[in-house]
Amino acid sequence: MIKTPQIFVIYEPGMYGTFLCNLFVDHPLYNDKLVSKQVETTEGAITAHRFGYVDIIKDFHNQEDIINLLKKKPIDLYTFFQPLDNCGLGVSRLASYYAVRIDFQKHFDKFVRIIVKPKKNHISVYAKRMSVTSRPDPAGQYWARAFSKKNWADIPNWFIDGMILKECEKYLWAHTEFLDSTYTLDPKRDIVFNPNDISNKKALEQMIGMACDLLEIEHSHPDFERLKPLMEKNKKHYRNKRK
Repeated sequence: MIKTPQIFVIYEPGMYGTFLCNLFVDHPLYNDKLVSKQVETTEGAITAHRFGYVDIIKDFHNQEDIINLLKKKPIDLYTFFQPLDNCGLGVSRLASYYAVRIDFQKHFDKFVRIIVKPKKNHISVYAKRMSVTSRPDPAGQYWARAFSKKNWADIPNWFIDGMILKECEKYLWAHTEFLDSTYTLDPKRDIVFNPNDISNKKALEQMIGMACDLLEIEHSHPDFERLKPLMEKNKKHYRNKRK
């Protein structure tokens, strides 16, 4: 059983999961050796992939990783999770709602899940962001089979972008339905965060406070000034979407 406190940020691509992980790298318990010094501050950056946070465990991030973990035996999972026991505070980003199927309680003594979940009428907003930040390979999508013998250079970009967006919407809807139909929130372990609040400092501080209280550790005080440029760049994705 791993005794060190753990935070598992569970989200879908495009929902600011890496940004939320960055909120905890300033916590006194977090090992500063895990923080990347190659911080990305370029004008066009809209993700937090290079804002300091780095994954502690390899192959513990996307849906394929999670599906593979669910096939592992308990003893193998214990070995896999062991690096998290060497951290004063573990923070992991899991970019699939399927992560709720992992039996964390069997392996971790103290943990919280921060489940990032927009309102259903905002899913299209995050599908659009997913299509930009993750940019799925169009050749691997279902609709692309109809063009297998054609020259991709002849397909208009507007059509490809539209089909990618459509597939992202279907993906997020399917995963949201999975979460809603199969998972019951645990108030002692789970915090639901609306990604529309990504620029709401009060909401972010409340979420951080709840996580720290559930873990019984002191509150984290992130450097919001460092993250402010990223929050500003992403306003276009949630402006006027708070109804």
